[in-house]
Amino acid sequence: MESSIKDYIDAANTQFKKIVPWLNVWSSASLAEKKSMQIKIDTSLKSANSYLGNIKMEVESLTDEALEKKYRDELQKLKQEYKRLNDDFENKKNDTQVVDFRDIELSEKPIDKMNVQEAMDRGDQRVKESGQIINNIHKNVRDCNNVAMEIKQELHKQNDQLGGIQGELSEIDESLKRSNKTMRQILRGLATDKFILCMIVVIVLIIIAIIIVGATGGDPNNNFNVPHDLFGPKKATNNVTTS
Repeated sequence: MESSIKDYIDAANTQFKKIVPWLNVWSSASLAEKKSMQIKIDTSLKSANSYLGNIKMEVESLTDEALEKKYRDELQKLKQEYKRLNDDFENKKNDTQVVDFRDIELSEKPIDKMNVQEAMDRGDQRVKESGQIINNIHKNVRDCNNVAMEIKQELHKQNDQLGGIQGELSEIDESLKRSNKTMRQILRGLATDKFILCMIVVIVLIIIAIIIVGATGGDPNNNFNVPHDLFGPKKATNNVTTS
C-alpha cells in the first residue's frame, strides 16, 4: 500500500513539472499556442487532482499512525502546490481570455474556402473540443475509480464487522454450553438433595410411627420400655412385674 502511495505522489509531481514550463511561456505565446497549452494544462491539472484523490483514499486506509501522519503531510504539500499552479493558470487565462467570434464563424465555414491560418485555427478548435471530451471521459473514469475505492473500503469494513460478529457468536455459543453444563450440575445436585431430604422425612416418620404404635399397643398392665423394645433385648431397669 505504501508503494502505491509513493507512485501516486511521483505521478502528481510529474504533472506539476509539466505545467510549470507552459505557465512560464504563457505571456509570450500566440493565441493558437495558448489554446493548445490550455488544453494540456487542464488535462495535467485534472490528472494531478485525480492522483491526489487516490493518495487521500490510500492514506485513510493506513493502519500505521506514523505512516499516516507522514503521508498526510505529503498530501497537504501536494494540495498546496496544486492550488498554486491552478490559481496561477486561472489568473493568466483570465488576463488573456477574449471572446473569439471567429470560432463560431470557422465552425460554419467550409474548409476549401479557408486560408492557412483559418484552417489552423479550425484545427485548434477541434483539438480543444476533443480535449474537452477526453477530459470528460477522464473525469468519469476518475469518479468511477473513486466509487470503486469507496466500495472497497466499505466492503473491508463490513468484512471486519462480520468477523467481529462471528467471534462474538462463537463466544456466546461457548457461554451457552458452559451455562447448560452448569445447569445440569445444579439440577443433579438439587435432585440429590431432594432425595436425601425425602429419606430423612421417611425415616423420621417411621420412627414416630414406631414410637406411637409402641406407646399404645400390648398389655396395658405391662409398662412399655421404649429403649428395650426398640433397640435391644436387655430389660430396662425400671421394668415392673405384676403378680
